Amino acid sequence: MKTKSRKNLLSALFIVFSIVTFGQTENRFYKTLEDYINDKPIAGFEIVSNSYNYVAVVGISTESFKVLKNGQKEKMELSKLPSELYTYGRSLSRTYDGSTYIVLAVGHYCYYIQQHDNSIKKYSESIKGDLKKFKEGWLEDELEKNGLLEDYKKDKPHRETHETESTWLTKIVSRDVKYINLLNEKLKKE
Repeated sequence: MKTKSRKNLLSALFIVFSIVTFGQTENRFYKTLEDYINDKPIAGFEIVSNSYNYVAVVGISTESFKVLKNGQKEKMELSKLPSELYTYGRSLSRTYDGSTYIVLAVGHYCYYIQQHDNSIKKYSESIKGDLKKFKEGWLEDELEKNGLLEDYKKDKPHRETHETESTWLTKIVSRDVKYINLLNEKLKKE
């Protein structure tokens, strides 16, 4: 049941955050964020659709994709991928420290959820920065420094008694992304 909720959450987030994509070619690798924005993928590499694989056994996990490398299909663990930035389906993803993260906000601060466990949220300072555990207190501190904390608190989602875990998590993540994007806009102007 938990896996179904995560798949539902992931589907909902793809719909909610499809704005992160700019119409780029699906399942391609990019050297830089600028290459992604300009849809200039790395030549000769393409992720096979629906090939993401996550395996966990007694505390050890691996993630991999099937990749077409110059026309030849090959299973690749994340450390062997040609770039840490790629599209999988319609979303921008990033590999970091052996895990796949879906990029939901890009700017001074980037915001991510883990591919195989959407409840794991991370952030970084820039798309190349180290990923850090996302904590609401950190976001509130940054919002307060930039005059956005009061609006964030007023915008707190309300949990309905009939809501599933994934629906509730989607509301929380949606608000986080909204305010990280507002924060990024404010920081861009400075």
